[in-house]
Amino acid sequence: MKIKETSKKSNFVPIPRKGITVELFREIEKLLPEPPQLPGYKFSHFSVVSLSQINTKDKAGNTANSVRSVFKKNGDDDPLRISLSKGIDVTKFPPILYPNSNLGDGFHRFYDLKSLDYEQWIFAIYVPDASSRSQFQFSDEEALEDLRLSMNAGDGKTPNTDEEILEHVRKRMTKEWDKNKIKKYLHTLELNLSGNKIDGLANTIDREKQRKGVVKPVTSTEAESFIEKTGVGALYFNTKAGASVERTAVAVVRSINATKSPAKICTFSSSATSHYQIDKDHDKAVEELTSLIDELMQFGLYCAILKNEGKDPVEVIGSIPQKIIKDVQMPTHIVKYGTK
Repeated sequence: MKIKETSKKSNFVPIPRKGITVELFREIEKLLPEPPQLPGYKFSHFSVVSLSQINTKDKAGNTANSVRSVFKKNGDDDPLRISLSKGIDVTKFPPILYPNSNLGDGFHRFYDLKSLDYEQWIFAIYVPDASSRSQFQFSDEEALEDLRLSMNAGDGKTPNTDEEILEHVRKRMTKEWDKNKIKKYLHTLELNLSGNKIDGLANTIDREKQRKGVVKPVTSTEAESFIEKTGVGALYFNTKAGASVERTAVAVVRSINATKSPAKICTFSSSATSHYQIDKDHDKAVEELTSLIDELMQFGLYCAILKNEGKDPVEVIGSIPQKIIKDVQMPTHIVKYGTK
């Protein structure tokens, strides 16, 4: 059945579980909504992408849905899941990917698609565009966070909670922001909020700022410089960076190996917005670092046991076939690459 015939009766176009043909993609592409303009990013093209190629994790291995405080997978009776089981709704804008097949939005759709055994889906490809950033965006990462929040507004999606919006503003604002600037930033996010709602959110943050004290922002470069000036010979530890615990643990290992002495740590938070948050981030990150170092100590003991038994702690068993050789069939087994 032709898509044009189907679309007269329904907004849904069935998608084969095993993949999308070029012909089917071209027909669906003509029916999709106009790409929205998103500050800091620009639309490039629609594309069929294998779900197995898409990355949804940050550097620390956490789901990279930075604007959701809680991520809950949908049940079998969820309307979104039921909708996706019918195919693609051509009245809805597809999920967004940004460079290197990273998922920009549509995390619930992505997990539902995988659990429904789809192998491919149609995505909207966006690329960073510094020239279109809002006055509140100073990096691709900040533009991406705003994009994710904005794309949750309307169109049947689960809207962000007040707390998620407030936390988003807390992370972005600086000590110079007053109530009017907070309101102006909220307007740039286009969250379909009423004027009264924006006033209420801005009042909440403004009161927090006055009650909880002013926080001096500190970058990694400033932290390193401050510690060098003190002459204490410590490692700086950003308690608000995603992969900072892992990086600091490696730095601790190298420091102890080099000095045979305890490693000194000095903490700071690169994005805390209150005195309470500084203390909270500190305690949480130090606890995580201590736990990881305990694991590394246990790891070292096991490695020593293996070495005493004449075994290497790491065994490289080979590589997944990737080298394409003319007139030679790609192996279906693990192969040997390199010299190690």
